[in-house]
Amino acid sequence: YQGVCIGSLIATPLNLDLLYGEYKPSKFIFDLLQYYRSILRPQKKQYSNNIDYEKAKGLPLITFISERDHIFNMSYSIYKILGYNNVVCLLMNPEILKKMEIKPLHYLFFDELPKINIRKWRRTSYRLVKSIQNEINSFTKSYGIFGYYRWRIYSHLALETKNVQAFIRLINILSPSLILTEHDRFSYIASLISVAKRSAIPTYTMVHGTINNSIGYTPLLADRVFCWGGRQELELIKYGVERKAISITGAPQLHNTRFGDRHEI
Repeated sequence: YQGVCIGSLIATPLNLDLLYGEYKPSKFIFDLLQYYRSILRPQKKQYSNNIDYEKAKGLPLITFISERDHIFNMSYSIYKILGYNNVVCLLMNPEILKKMEIKPLHYLFFDELPKINIRKWRRTSYRLVKSIQNEINSFTKSYGIFGYYRWRIYSHLALETKNVQAFIRLINILSPSLILTEHDRFSYIASLISVAKRSAIPTYTMVHGTINNSIGYTPLLADRVFCWGGRQELELIKYGVERKAISITGAPQLHNTRFGDRHEI
C-alpha cells in the first residue's frame, strides 16, 4: 500500500490479540462500527497547534506515545540532551505535553497530521481490503480463529492506511534527519517508520521492557534498535535481528542511581 508492506501495519493487533488472547467476541460490534466510521467520517483536528514547518524542517523527529513514566522517560531523556529547540516532537495526547518541564519549540499531536485527500484514501483503502479478503478468511480458518476477527484486521488496516497517507505528507514537508521512537511496532508508529524507510530516512527504535517472545519486537521495522544490555542483544539475535542492527545503550528511562537493598532490587 503506497509502497509500504501491509504486514507492518497490522503487527499490533496480531501481537496483542492472538498472542495474549485479549480479543473478545464482545468487541466484534465495536470493530465493525470502527471500520465503517474510519471509512465514512471526515477528517477532524482535535487540537489546535500551529507548528512552523519551515523552521522545523530537517530536524530529528522523536515520538511520545504515552504519558506513563516507563514509556515517557525513554524519549524525554533523549529530548533533553538534544534540546527543546533542536527536535520535532510528535505527541499522542496533551497529557504528555503537561509532563514536560521544558516545552518543545516544535511539536504536533497525532491528530494534527497533515490533511489528506479523503476520497482518494477511501478508494484505495477499500480496494486494499477487498484484495486481501480471501487471504484473511483463509488465515482465520487455518488457525481456528473466530471469523469475526477479520473485522479487527480490516478496521485496523483501514485506519493505518489513512495514517500512511498522512505520514507521507508529513515526511515530505519536514524531511526529518532521523526518526526515533519508543516502539516501532506500535499503532501509528509502524506506519510512520514504514513511510520513513520508504523515503530513506534513518529510523531508530528502543526497547521498553523485557524481550519475552519472538513477535513482540521482531521482525524489526526500524533500521536499528537500542537495547539495554548484552542479554537483550542475544535475545534479539535469537529472534532474527541482525547483530549489526543492534546497539547496546542501556535503558534511558531509568535513573543512574537506584536506592534500596540490592537483593530486593
